[in-house]
Amino acid sequence: MVRTPAVPFRFERSRMIDPRPDDPAAPAAAPFRLSVVMVVHDDAGRLGGVLDRLVPVLSGVTADYELLVVDDGSRDGSAAVVRRRRAANPTIKLIELGRRFGHEVALAAGLEYATGAAAILIDIDLGAPPELIPELVDKWRDGHDLVVAVAGSIELRRPIAEWLFGRRVDHLLEGLCEVPLAPDHGEIRLLDRSVIEQLKRLPERTRYLKGLFAWLGLRPATVTYF
Repeated sequence: MVRTPAVPFRFERSRMIDPRPDDPAAPAAAPFRLSVVMVVHDDAGRLGGVLDRLVPVLSGVTADYELLVVDDGSRDGSAAVVRRRRAANPTIKLIELGRRFGHEVALAAGLEYATGAAAILIDIDLGAPPELIPELVDKWRDGHDLVVAVAGSIELRRPIAEWLFGRRVDHLLEGLCEVPLAPDHGEIRLLDRSVIEQLKRLPERTRYLKGLFAWLGLRPATVTYF
């Protein structure tokens, strides 16, 4: 049997929250669940500090959140750090992979388990500050399916060698692809549930999420930070 490849499509939004009302006196939007996916690999030394910074930000956005930490084959006790934190805060969840599969596959695993109306992908190095999350959620409430954080100055794109290499790879891939990529789109992304479901239907196992977003025809809204 020949498997028909998935093609871009759009869901009717079955939004778990109402769009932000224009009338300031209108009732507040209903509560919603927010998922956050973060991949770790041998990050036991800095993981506690990152969680200390993330949890207050998420608590300020919604009372119903889950922080999914995907351990991509760590050998330094990163999973043990997550378990200790989970004992005190059950909103922190651990997805422990059997070996190292790579960042993109680990993100896909996190999205597979995410249950929120929206999910945020964030890097462990916090190159883009997690304090941007409320702004990303605001854009999502306004009706955007994909929201990304973009550094407004080259000094903030750390480390610079990694950023330059990434841009060159992105431009090379863009020259080979039929769809334009967005090289400057960055280290925090918010995905609506409809986007998550589209990604889960794609057959690729070796993934490049930035390319898949472009192939699906998504036009991201942006939040710029300086």
